[in-house]
Amino acid sequence: MRIVPGDFDDPRVVALLRLHLAGMHANSPVCSVHALDLTGLRSPGISFYTALKGETLVGMGAIKELDSATGEIKSMRTVPAQLRTGVGAAILDHLLGVARARGYRRVSLETGTGAAFEPALALYRNRGFRRGEPFGDYAATSFSQFMHLDLAAPAAAGVGPARATTVVRRADLAGRITVDTITLDRAARFRRRIAMTTDRGHDFLLDLSEATYLAHGDALELSNGSLVKVLAAAEELLEVHAHDAAALTRIAWHIGNRHTPCEVTATALYIQPDHVLAGMVEGLGGHVHRVKRPFEPEGGAYGGKGPLAHGHSHHHGHVREHDHVHACNEAPPRPAPRVWRPE
Repeated sequence: MRIVPGDFDDPRVVALLRLHLAGMHANSPVCSVHALDLTGLRSPGISFYTALKGETLVGMGAIKELDSATGEIKSMRTVPAQLRTGVGAAILDHLLGVARARGYRRVSLETGTGAAFEPALALYRNRGFRRGEPFGDYAATSFSQFMHLDLAAPAAAGVGPARATTVVRRADLAGRITVDTITLDRAARFRRRIAMTTDRGHDFLLDLSEATYLAHGDALELSNGSLVKVLAAAEELLEVHAHDAAALTRIAWHIGNRHTPCEVTATALYIQPDHVLAGMVEGLGGHVHRVKRPFEPEGGAYGGKGPLAHGHSHHHGHVREHDHVHACNEAPPRPAPRVWRPE
């Protein structure tokens, strides 16, 4: 499921909004219907999102900024065929992620009373919303109720941290909104399962099927549908220069021959601090300078899974087990190169 900014020109969105308004008017008197129409949702300060499964519209929701510390949930609606499939929960969690990313301390909502509203009320209570006093321009009536969530309070009992089970590569992020960031050095960007904390202080569990390299600009998709953007932390590195391209290529060959992670750019090489390698570079006529910058080394021609992968084993002064055996006089099959590098 993808949650993206809503397109008001999409006829499916217009139809779902009409369904939403009809439902509100069917279950509350006109004076107690506060649902926004298309014009209202276009107002400044309102962020409108739609949920898609593939290319199928399955739901919508919005968040309105009341002030710099407070937001209001608006226009939550799931397509009838997708009820009780987790769409509403994913949209609500995304909106709450947006609220946290903006630094809101409280999120409120107004909704109706009666059996028709019970499924939504159960979801709101599950996410920690509690009934309270009217807010903004609302007035208390027998057909309205008001709920509030204190984002500064600890998570409600039984509501654990979200899980990140999917990596969205930066080339596939077009049009998608990230609600938070997490800044990690190179080593910390090769993980499978570990507790993590975003740059804004929100905890989640990274829970991937296998150890995966996270490049700068990729995103982690949480179980609540929100996206957390991965940023590469600045690290202490050695910047290697040479007099010309041929000399730099020669140095790169020697660095690669030692299986040392290396980032290659048009004018320089970058490696982690190592006095032995620094001496080797200078001995080859290169120049070494200490710098601090993000590190995105090459992935190699075998692993195809990122700069820390080493998918094909060779013996170069270290012992690794091969998972295949070659006959004494049989040359090992030559694999087709699969070069990984960030887009």
